[in-house]
Amino acid sequence: MEMNYDEAELHAIEQELGKEILPGTELMADVGTHHFVKGGSQVLVPQPSADPHDPLNWSPKWKAMCIIASTGVTFMQGLGPLALAPMFGYYIEDFNSTLPDVVKFTGVAILVLGFSNFIW
Repeated sequence: MEMNYDEAELHAIEQELGKEILPGTELMADVGTHHFVKGGSQVLVPQPSADPHDPLNWSPKWKAMCIIASTGVTFMQGLGPLALAPMFGYYIEDFNSTLPDVVKFTGVAILVLGFSNFIW
């Protein structure tokens, strides 16, 4: 449950529970007038909202498309620099360089992809 209560409401819930609610704590029980959306007997965390942009409200098709796209991008970024290895012979010939120089190029490509996550 998102902790978007005002101080009075939060204090009332704490009084009813007899426990202090710290930031990041999830309530898993109905308290007074605060009733949670449940899936069967389990409280849903985070609680669903009426917002159409809430991922919990996305259609199963849209969720599947997002997961497939994320998975595809992950594999492409991981396999992209490794696809350079079969072309080492061409790189050595075309750029008139040695094998260690071409291997360094592959290492730099992998490092750039790794560090770009901190910038992006």
